[in-house]
Amino acid sequence: MKKKVYVASSWRNVHQPGIVKELRILGYEVYDFRHPNDKRAIGFQWSRIDPEWEKWTMEEYRKALMTDYAQFGFNRDFDAMKAADICVLVLPCGRSAHLEAGWMRGAGKKVIAFIWHEERIEPELMYGLLDGIAFNIQELAEMLSQSNITMNLQPFDIEKVKAGAKVVTSEGREARYDGELDPCIDEIHRTHLFYVGDGSYYLYGDDGKFYAGTQVENHIERHDLFISEE
Repeated sequence: MKKKVYVASSWRNVHQPGIVKELRILGYEVYDFRHPNDKRAIGFQWSRIDPEWEKWTMEEYRKALMTDYAQFGFNRDFDAMKAADICVLVLPCGRSAHLEAGWMRGAGKKVIAFIWHEERIEPELMYGLLDGIAFNIQELAEMLSQSNITMNLQPFDIEKVKAGAKVVTSEGREARYDGELDPCIDEIHRTHLFYVGDGSYYLYGDDGKFYAGTQVENHIERHDLFISEE
């Protein structure tokens, strides 16, 4: 089944049509707010409510939000957001696209920002909430193909693990549980063995939290562990 991508951007963004096209070539089902559902369809535009919309008072704007046409446009986009697996935020863009991306990240969906390598965007600290920032199509394709951590992650519980619950790292990599070890003390308190990819990881919780750790040269790498309830 094709993964669904919601492209959040601006009518003024010259890169948006190309991103939609490239994502479809890559095999994704893409929602294009400019032409939703049909190439002939035109997305929501305030000018259809009032050609003088840019001169509205705030009271007029609030009333316009409640019109049938505005409600139809909102519901069409919001339904596509809920149905999508991934959001690609194509910058530069405005408030609407950022609200869409923020809602989708809060809903546990993967969100990747796309900034064309020749663009200059004012740095924004809270982009740290996103799953990545791509500067070209190749980077975007790679980030989209990486394990999607849109799962419902729950706090680690070893009893659930013993009962067969799926365990993942915070990066979305599955950790296979391989039973208990005899307790031993060195740099970490190791009691349960996991495998993440090709490396051996050991569960430890000496500070009240749960991690997977593995020896890398002269230090221990830590990886948060969670129960995944997809």
